[in-house]
Amino acid sequence: MYKSQINLVEIKGKKPRPRSFHSADLYKDKYIILYGGLIEDDIETNEIWLFDVNKKEFFEYENKENLKSKEIYFIYKIYIIK
Repeated sequence: MYKSQINLVEIKGKKPRPRSFHSADLYKDKYIILYGGLIEDDIETNEIWLFDVNKKEFFEYENKENLKSKEIYFIYKIYIIK
């Protein structure tokens, strides 16, 4: 049986604002990608944040207009667990 575990991590530097209804995925066991969601006052956002799990730092991906669809495909995957 799989046992889940939650670890609190001290984040260095700039951080994304709290949000809900976002998507997140682990990429190559190195980055957690955080996309979109609703921020304060239910404002929609299309921000892309990457969290480097080794450095424990967030950075915002600001060059979205140059992304190709295959580069951001993983952001939109939906998993149904039964």
